Amino acid sequence: MADIIVLAKESKVLRNLEAISFDLWQTLILENKQLGRSRSELRIREINRVLEKDGHGFSESVLFNAYKGGASECSDIQSRGLDISFREKVRIFVDRIEQGLWDNLSDSTKSDVTISYDQSFFNWPPPIRIDAKNVLGALRDAGYLLAIVSNTGMTSGMTFREYLKKLGINEYFHTMIFSDEVGVAKPATSIFELALKDMKVEASNVVHIGDDQKNDVAGAKLAGMQTIWIPASVGPNGEPDFYDVPPEPKPDIVIRELSEIIGAIG
Repeated sequence: MADIIVLAKESKVLRNLEAISFDLWQTLILENKQLGRSRSELRIREINRVLEKDGHGFSESVLFNAYKGGASECSDIQSRGLDISFREKVRIFVDRIEQGLWDNLSDSTKSDVTISYDQSFFNWPPPIRIDAKNVLGALRDAGYLLAIVSNTGMTSGMTFREYLKKLGINEYFHTMIFSDEVGVAKPATSIFELALKDMKVEASNVVHIGDDQKNDVAGAKLAGMQTIWIPASVGPNGEPDFYDVPPEPKPDIVIRELSEIIGAIG
C-alpha cells in the first residue's frame, strides 16, 4: 500500500478539478449496527401491523427471514451494476413472506406497507459526519460543483432527499443520483456518467469520494474519475484499516476525515 497517498493536512495533491461527487452511506452519514438493528426491528413490527390490519398474520421469525432474504436478493442485483425501484424491493420482501402475497394485498395495503417500510428510516436515522456541513459549504463556496452518487438499499432515494433537506445539506448539491431512481448501481460506470452529464464536466476533472473499495474506488476509476477513499474503519492510531481490502485498484488518496479533502485539491 506504499504508493497510496495518505494526506497530510493542507497538502495539495489533486488538480484541475471542477466537480466532486460523494457517496452517501458511511461517507456523509454514518450507520452503526445498533441503528441498523433498531430500524430493521421497527420495519418488521410496522409491516406486521399493516398486514394484520388487512387480515394477514405472520410470525416475527417469518417476517425477519423474509426481510433478510429480500435485502440479500436486492444486494445481488446491485452487485451486477443494476437496481430496481424501491416499490419493487418492498414487493420482493412481501413475496418472501408468502409467495404471491403482494398480488393478494389491496392497493391501499401495498401503499401502507411501502410507506411504513420507507419511513421507519426517520425513527433511527444515521447521523451526519460532524465535519460534513462545513466541508460541503467550503467546497461549494470555492466554486466546485458537488454531487451525490449513491446506491440505495432498504431506504428510497426520495427519503434520502428528504433527510438531506432536514440536515440542511441538500442545497449544496448540483445533482443527486440514487440507484433506485435510475435503475443502475455502483460499481457500474453508467451511474457515475449520469452525474457527469448533469454537471456537464469531463470525468478526469472530477474526484469521487466514498468508503467502498469496489463501488466507490473501482467503479469511479473505471468511469475515468479520480478517487478518494475514506475508510469506514480506522486502526488504533487513526490509520486506514486495510484488513481484507483488496490491493487493486488503489485510490488516488486516502483520508480519515472529510475535512482533509480541503488539503487534497488544488
